[in-house]
Amino acid sequence: METNQLIRMDNMGIVVESLYNAIAFLAGSEDHRNAPVNALGYLRTMFAVTNLDELVERLMTQGATLVGEIVQYEKAYRLCYIRREEGLLAGRAQLLQL
Repeated sequence: METNQLIRMDNMGIVVESLYNAIAFLAGSEDHRNAPVNALGYLRTMFAVTNLDELVERLMTQGATLVGEIVQYEKAYRLCYIRREEGLLAGRAQLLQL
């Protein structure tokens, strides 16, 4: 099995309508753990990796859950979201050979 490597963190998304409300959200006033990935105020990170299948398999044995499924965008990359402890959401993307 190929060893997975983390290449880089691609992005972190924070979408807000109001900075005041965002501060209140980040202070723990709402439960974001089951919100969709594009919900207002929702936090997520995205990492580029070399072997998405190996990483997902390994993280699931450690208690993580796959949100939805691994999707492929044309011949460019494969992507998924993984929910970890405390409901934290992290995306993983594998660039495909062009």
